[in-house]
Amino acid sequence: MQDSKFLRRASNVGADASVLEEFLVFLAKDLSTHPDQLQSVDTEFVQRVKLLVSDVHVDLDAPLKEEDA
Repeated sequence: MQDSKFLRRASNVGADASVLEEFLVFLAKDLSTHPDQLQSVDTEFVQRVKLLVSDVHVDLDAPLKEEDA
């Protein structure tokens, strides 16, 4: 049996997906127009971020609260 893959476009794309798509298009254009503005993230910054979120715990399997949905 041969493995097969397929791609299907979602027929019910919500506003969130549209906003995300617009942002990604903007980001791609900006990166193309201003590649000189791209900066790498240094190790010190990564360590600072890790320290800031070290006590943050998220249960990705927990249902959202009604006010967060």
